[in-house]
Amino acid sequence: MTRDVMRCARLLACALLCSTSPAALAQDPVDVSSLGQAIGSAEGLFAFRAELRRDCGTLLPERKAAINGLAFFWHRRNQVEERALHAFWKSNNNPELIKLKNVVRATTQALLGAFRILPKEQQAAYCDSMFGLVHTGERDIARETPNVSRFLRQYLEANPLPQVEIERLDYVQGCMGQWWNRVGPVGPYDLDDVKPVCECLLETTERNTSEEERELSRQAAKRDESLVQLPHMQRIAPLLQKCATK
Repeated sequence: MTRDVMRCARLLACALLCSTSPAALAQDPVDVSSLGQAIGSAEGLFAFRAELRRDCGTLLPERKAAINGLAFFWHRRNQVEERALHAFWKSNNNPELIKLKNVVRATTQALLGAFRILPKEQQAAYCDSMFGLVHTGERDIARETPNVSRFLRQYLEANPLPQVEIERLDYVQGCMGQWWNRVGPVGPYDLDDVKPVCECLLETTERNTSEEERELSRQAAKRDESLVQLPHMQRIAPLLQKCATK
């Protein structure tokens, strides 16, 4: 497994670093033939899209909130694949395997180098291509690289996340979605700001409430009832407010 993942990442990095040009951005995504290669490919894709989101938001400041919102929806559309990666890294801390992330960073920077030397109008068009097609499903991992999606889905089925971990991920995703619903494309909405606040809200709630109280929140949420009026939520409200000021 380790050798397979590293081989995939090194091949990706070499191909891009040896030819850092706009043509690299136009290449069709390369599909894979093993789980290890799927891990390397997906890790690179998530890292690249995160950096591209930042670049596109800087290039098109008037559309930064919309780009971040589309990035959020892309993550939600590819939730299964992302959680498969999450499950993989939680159970694989082999030092050699962790080196993959350094290779992924080199690959990501190579692709970004190809993007950054494009004329501004071509950069804008590429941003539109990568984020504007999110709602159509054309940028879904399952559409672009079906084998990557298949291997990751099979891994998650065989190695499911604990229910408590799923609930934590659902909480953060739900928080980010609610934030988007409040501000929309007008913004401000930047995943680099929103996600840490949502994670802070989760961690603060976990530290300052009991399991019984959190179960009351879950039951209220299932009934679509507001959580604000629950006694334990009123008790920790001042602590939760501090998350937004960090």
